[in-house]
Amino acid sequence: YSTVMNAWKFQKAIQAVEEVFTKCQNMYSKFGVQEAKPNSFVYGILLDTWIHNTKSENHMERAEEILRNMYNVWIESGREKDLEPNTILVTNVLDGWSKSSFQSGMGGERAQALFEWMLEKYQQDDALSMKPTDRTFAAVAKAWARSHSAQKATKARAVLDQMDQLQQDGVIDHKPNVFLYASVLNACAFTKDEAEKPNAIRIASATFRQAIERSCANNVIYANFLAVARNLLPPGAQRSKFVTTIFERCCQDGQTCDVVLKHLVGACDEWEQLLPPDAVSVLTGSIIPERLPREWRRNVSQRKNNFNQRRRRQ
Repeated sequence: YSTVMNAWKFQKAIQAVEEVFTKCQNMYSKFGVQEAKPNSFVYGILLDTWIHNTKSENHMERAEEILRNMYNVWIESGREKDLEPNTILVTNVLDGWSKSSFQSGMGGERAQALFEWMLEKYQQDDALSMKPTDRTFAAVAKAWARSHSAQKATKARAVLDQMDQLQQDGVIDHKPNVFLYASVLNACAFTKDEAEKPNAIRIASATFRQAIERSCANNVIYANFLAVARNLLPPGAQRSKFVTTIFERCCQDGQTCDVVLKHLVGACDEWEQLLPPDAVSVLTGSIIPERLPREWRRNVSQRKNNFNQRRRRQ
């Protein structure tokens, strides 16, 4: 049955997947056919189908409903091992909420509520297979960053602080990772509420410093922090000076990438003075990335940096 469901899933035939799943449930519950008994793998296929069914307006509501029902069925079964919900399934739903935030604007609230449910089941109901990981927290923070909440920066930072505290208390194993720091900075960079912008700047500065201290500052962290300056600080000498300091450190750390350069140009009036003279095109006034010192980008993953791709195209 899982093979059939997978085949329908890849064709995005969501109703067909639901029908096969319902048939499995009925064959097991009514006739005791063990081979048709839904397990974690089958539930995972059903969840994945709904999570990626973005054409359906309420696809994430249905995905979360399936997940919660799965948990209840597992409890009613006496916690059968092959029906056990796990961290990956919950995190996938959380990630789905983060991706739906652009449209609904409510992804942050929904992801936070689901995460609190997950944490409660893990801590109070001994659902050990649902232990949150660094990817779990990053998905919640990303959902806040993409939400329409005026307090998205505060909410995303609260996720990071909660993870820190839980790790220190021994509840979870992982520490905040670069994806979590990047999501908090992204939430700050795209804070729209004027009253919240000063707070977003403070949160971003504290988060960037912490990422530096914990060796989590890669090119994405630098790019997102420069986006904070570009979007939230007023144009002028003070912003240019601030951006210059960050860019120089970025170059020293070998984390310069295309996105960093994009935000540099957008945030600093004197950006040309920070680059080698031959790195700026006389004809177009744009940056020629391959003429920048190689050590400026030495620590950037090649798949995240298209300097070399540009060189091949030229």
